[in-house]
Amino acid sequence: MILQVAAAIRSRIPLPEFHPGKLSVWLRFVRLAPGGEVPIGPAQKLITSARDEEEFFHTIAENVLLAVYGAEIPIVHEMPNLIIKLFDRKAPIQMDGAPPLEEPDQIHLKVTVYRYEPSLWQQIFGGRA
Repeated sequence: MILQVAAAIRSRIPLPEFHPGKLSVWLRFVRLAPGGEVPIGPAQKLITSARDEEEFFHTIAENVLLAVYGAEIPIVHEMPNLIIKLFDRKAPIQMDGAPPLEEPDQIHLKVTVYRYEPSLWQQIFGGRA
């Protein structure tokens, strides 16, 4: 399943250039409404790293599957469609078995990935002892 999700993401959002390092990954279930996205449940923030593009897509896919199937209280029971934002590129991704992207009132998993930037506190004082 990880390979399928990674391939789906890669096919919709190819990365022009990859730089190894730490990543900040935000995961949140949302329902699309006429006024925008309505959050469902809390957002999850993860700090991870990737050495190459293959590990990058594998890590994102692994965290998507953990958000969907590994939650103590599941929000969805099957893989939803995804809204992926990788750095400066954003795209909806139709997942196998999920409803059509245009279907109203469905839940999506929104995945936002940025390069990790330490907080101002960490930049000034370093990490916790």
